Amino acid sequence: DPLTEDHAGNATTTESISKEQKTVSAEELIALRDTIESTNKGLESIQTDHNSEVQMLQEIATVSENNLLFLQEEMELAIAGKNREVEEIKSTFEEALRLAESSSKKEVTLLQDAVANSNEELKSTQAIHESEVKLLKDEASSSFIAVSDENSRLLGEKIASVQAEKNKELEEVR
Repeated sequence: DPLTEDHAGNATTTESISKEQKTVSAEELIALRDTIESTNKGLESIQTDHNSEVQMLQEIATVSENNLLFLQEEMELAIAGKNREVEEIKSTFEEALRLAESSSKKEVTLLQDAVANSNEELKSTQAIHESEVKLLKDEASSSFIAVSDENSRLLGEKIASVQAEKNKELEEVR
């Protein structure tokens, strides 16, 4: 058998390394794979929910001045919900990582790569979410300003009209 060195620098045979790797429980590997699969499904579900919530928030952003307060509350609830989901996913990842540490080094490396990829996807989704929420807040603010300006303009026109009527009445009285 070809000789290799272990972590302590001791020479070992390929056969003894193979025996060590076989000691990893099949149940542990299945549990780890199930955890990752469950996490990936959770990410897909969260992405779908996220897309639905973003669509809903975009529709709400077109509502009049009276509904702007409602929009702000909905956005805050959505952000809080996303934050809870992020914490749940982080917790799931941490659990998967703890389980991975009990597996062989090769399996650990594969699982860490999968967790890192999922984490990158989560960060990307979170960045997109934050960007979309900011955009919606900006749109809501712009809508509010536009409605406020329009109301001010209409009020000014109404005041001018009333003044013109009163001036006309005063002229007629004189």
